[in-house]
Amino acid sequence: MASVTRKKLVVVGDGACGKTCLLTVFCKGEFPSLYVPTIFESFVSEMQINNKRVELNLWDTAGQEDYDRLRPLSYPDTNVVVLCFSVDNPDSLDNISTKWMPEVLKLRLSKLLYLDQEFFAKYPCNTCCKQKRFKK
Repeated sequence: MASVTRKKLVVVGDGACGKTCLLTVFCKGEFPSLYVPTIFESFVSEMQINNKRVELNLWDTAGQEDYDRLRPLSYPDTNVVVLCFSVDNPDSLDNISTKWMPEVLKLRLSKLLYLDQEFFAKYPCNTCCKQKRFKK
């Protein structure tokens, strides 16, 4: 029996920015038709990466301020954090640097991949981000 590598990914961002939609499309291949605020939910996705079995435990968190004290309970043993924002809500993009990055940096993850202006300059999102006040 082949060994399985288990990893935990937590998605954070403002309420209603698309965290649940992102995970639902990734895991189930369908886009949710209704918005239902999430407190906590998790999905498991199994995949092959470089001929190795990987079990990815995906955690969906609450972005609403009411859950700021509860959300950190989802962070122990986290390997990856994805910061989400909504392209049609400039405040959610601003909150990446003012709220979500400071919260994630407290986790002291071993590696940090930050998609900066250079990244956005190479991809179509650049135009959208500029329209929504993305600053260099």
